[in-house]
Amino acid sequence: MEHANEKAAMETIPDQMTDRITAFLDLEVPMKVQIGEIGISLERISSLKEGDTIEFEKAAGEPLDVMVGTVRLFTGEIVVIEDRLAIRITDIEL
Repeated sequence: MEHANEKAAMETIPDQMTDRITAFLDLEVPMKVQIGEIGISLERISSLKEGDTIEFEKAAGEPLDVMVGTVRLFTGEIVVIEDRLAIRITDIEL
C-alpha cells in the first residue's frame, strides 16, 4: 500500500511543476531591438537637434539584435507590415 501511495505522490509532482511553470508563461518581459552601440561624447549629445543623424557601425540590411531583458535571444531583420515596423526572426541564439 505504501508503494502505491508513493507512486501516486510522484505522479502529482510533474503536474504541480507544470502548473507552476504554466503560471509564469503569461508574464510579460521587456523585448527590444538594438540597432547598434557607439560611444558618443556629451558635447555631441548636447549639440543634437531635430534632423541630425547619428551613424552606427552596423551596415544597412545587417541582422539586428533582438533582446529579451538583457539577453540576446534572436537576430532579425526589419520588415514593414501595413504601416508598422516589425522584426522577422532570422536566427535563434539559444
